[in-house]
Amino acid sequence: MRNCLYNISSIFILALFLLQPFLCAQDPDTESILQAFRDSYNWTRKVAIHATSVSTFSNAEDKKFHEEYRFYNDDHDQMNMHAAIRGRKNEYATQYIFSPQATSDYFCILDLGEEGGETLGRLRVDEKGAEAGRSFFERHLFFGSHILGASFPFSKASLPELLTADTLSVKEDRLEGGLYTLLEGEVPEGRIKIWLSPDKGYTLKKCVLVKEAGKDLDYDGELYSHSNVLHDPPLDVIRVTREIEVLESTSMDDQYLPSRMHYRQMEEYENDEHFEWNTDISLLDIDLNPDFEALNAFEFSPPPGISTTLAKKEGTLFTTFQWEEGKLVPDVDKTLREDSMQETITRLQTEQASNENQAAPAVTLQLGDSAEQETSKQCQSSVFVWIGAVALVLACGAFGSFVFMMKKRRSVTPGGEA
Repeated sequence: MRNCLYNISSIFILALFLLQPFLCAQDPDTESILQAFRDSYNWTRKVAIHATSVSTFSNAEDKKFHEEYRFYNDDHDQMNMHAAIRGRKNEYATQYIFSPQATSDYFCILDLGEEGGETLGRLRVDEKGAEAGRSFFERHLFFGSHILGASFPFSKASLPELLTADTLSVKEDRLEGGLYTLLEGEVPEGRIKIWLSPDKGYTLKKCVLVKEAGKDLDYDGELYSHSNVLHDPPLDVIRVTREIEVLESTSMDDQYLPSRMHYRQMEEYENDEHFEWNTDISLLDIDLNPDFEALNAFEFSPPPGISTTLAKKEGTLFTTFQWEEGKLVPDVDKTLREDSMQETITRLQTEQASNENQAAPAVTLQLGDSAEQETSKQCQSSVFVWIGAVALVLACGAFGSFVFMMKKRRSVTPGGEA
């Protein structure tokens, strides 16, 4: 009997030992899942991408907006993005780039367009350089933000950084017939649901971000609020839901990359008003080992004489520069004109202040003279009234004396009564 129990115990322990790797593989810990999710974006650090997208909006359902992108990332040391936009009122192209060689460590945004047959262009040069460039690509860039895993404008943090092991729940969940790992949690910016593909290295399958006005924080840390000013009268938003879904993926160098994605944004307003924005993104070509020199990936050649603005680190803007041969140089003519204009304005302001200072005593003197004249007039009027009254009394007295004398003469006339 003892031998039987010993054998059963031995078999049970051996079974647990043999099954342990499988049990651990089936139930990884939360931190391991999060780390795998973070690592699933490593391929974006050095890559060349050619992509297109088509967007539609619920308030312009009859129009489609087409975008074409070429994106180059050299391990975040230099990044470049060409974007061509079609379908809006005017077609235009934009280049976003920072490169130590091409842009002298500046982050540059070059806008080129055409309106009424006239070529328009402007260049913005940011002194923050790589710092501003990385922030822009990771947060603001339209298609790049979805590919790079950004959650902006939901939060400044990327999708893998939003959740931590102690602030989320992990469970299996079926989605469109497949079995996925669901990460669910709530952060100050709102509610998050992320579905990951465990059979594809925990890469993103779908993400839903929900932000409510008056309850959740905006990406800048302020309480979230938004109004649709295009509506008359403006409507306040109640809730915004953003969805990012990977529709197709491809395997390359032992990793899975998205090849087709869909972005959907739904805004719920008061009075049951809704707004919806949908974008389909297609990655036509992905090069994980690009020859940036052969591709001219970081070439930057703004048109001569383009309107150029320099943004200083503290936020001050200057327009007295030009871009020449890869460098920012002062526009001498424009600087002289602006200096001359500033001197003229300063001189005019000084003269005006001087005139105002001189005018103040004159006005005071004039007011004093006016008061004295008014007082003098009042005194003269009083004298005239007094003289008139005396003259009237004297006239009345003279007239009385004349009447009395006439009566006395009549009383002594010959033939009259005594």
